Amino acid sequence: MGSETKKHILIVDDEDEIRHMLKLMLESSGYMVSEACNGQECIAMANANPPDAIILDVMMPKMNGGKVARKLKKNEATSLIPIIMLSGLDEKKYMKAALWELGVDFYVVKPADPEDILDKVEQAVKRPKFAD
Repeated sequence: MGSETKKHILIVDDEDEIRHMLKLMLESSGYMVSEACNGQECIAMANANPPDAIILDVMMPKMNGGKVARKLKKNEATSLIPIIMLSGLDEKKYMKAALWELGVDFYVVKPADPEDILDKVEQAVKRPKFAD
């Protein structure tokens, strides 16, 4: 019997439908899922109970995904959490460079293929976590 604990994924998106779809997909693949509907909630949740990975939307009210990623990466308690950025923006060259600067680990364009998201989540949770 496997006593392995489920990997915890935090989904952050202001759209209920997207969070719900991602949650169902991840839970059916064996992950434990938490949801946040904005950046401030994400930061509070990540500090209280650091997840194994965060799926983070770029375009959100109050605090966009870039600001959230920057705050998470600057905080010692959350700096090693892999971030998978979801965006409706498909400016690949610009976005990849900008996201790299923010410390984002993976980038997926909406509407995202569920298999692509699952693949990125699996890569993120298996990646060794080292401090610089």
